[in-house]
Amino acid sequence: MFNEVWAPLPDDNVVELPPALIAQLVKADPARMHDVALSWAPLVGMGFHEAFAHLVELSQLARTAVSRADTVCLEITSPA
Repeated sequence: MFNEVWAPLPDDNVVELPPALIAQLVKADPARMHDVALSWAPLVGMGFHEAFAHLVELSQLARTAVSRADTVCLEITSPA
């Protein structure tokens, strides 16, 4: 799910999610997000529950964006 390279927008800390990733997030079910969170969490230094929560939130944002014909952008920040 997260193996695509995202091109930065004019603000170097903002990326637009690729349409293929948005489509996967829209149709992702909890079991699939569980599996992705298990493999993704160690790669990004998160615990499973935090990674799963992020995926659920991204999935909800993707569904909302698609229903409004919008895109999804993420701002990349450093941990506090």
